[in-house]
Amino acid sequence: IGYSSATLTLQFNASGEVSRQFTLRRSIAKLDSVDVRATRTDSRLLEFEEHRRVGLGRFLTRDDLEKQRNQSMANILAPLTGVGIVRGMGNRGWLLGRRALPSSNVYVPDRPEIAQGMKRACYAQVYVNDHIENAGIPTTPFDVNTFAPDQIEAIEWYAGPSQTPSRYARLNSSCGVLVIHTRRPPS
Repeated sequence: IGYSSATLTLQFNASGEVSRQFTLRRSIAKLDSVDVRATRTDSRLLEFEEHRRVGLGRFLTRDDLEKQRNQSMANILAPLTGVGIVRGMGNRGWLLGRRALPSSNVYVPDRPEIAQGMKRACYAQVYVNDHIENAGIPTTPFDVNTFAPDQIEAIEWYAGPSQTPSRYARLNSSCGVLVIHTRRPPS
């Protein structure tokens, strides 16, 4: 780039040496534009993809959620293995695990919570963008219907400790772990 091309034919003898000096002329050439096409990978989802590749939990992608965009999150999550949903007043949906319960992790609701439809159960831990939303012991209920499917990029569900990646495993994660990756606005 920056010089014109040149072509020269040289003859060599089997035992001889040939010496030539070349001078290329300067040239201004207009380069074609470079068109780069790539899908943007959200760095937050690299770990999601790694977990999905290992395959220990259940995973919902943006495409999966888009197919069910008119459903509540409780309805979308209910068919996943090991998921239980406690449905309450006002379209509330609290997520719980269906595994054997350690008695130390059973949440006992108070009267107002019972009036809303909450029951005594082992509720799943919920992470939103790697931040735990219900870290108490026992785990407090989290209303998954707080989110609409169009707000979520991906979901990870781990029904028990043997499936749960170490970054989400805590002493009280035996009732399941839900990891929600929200969508970022387009840039």
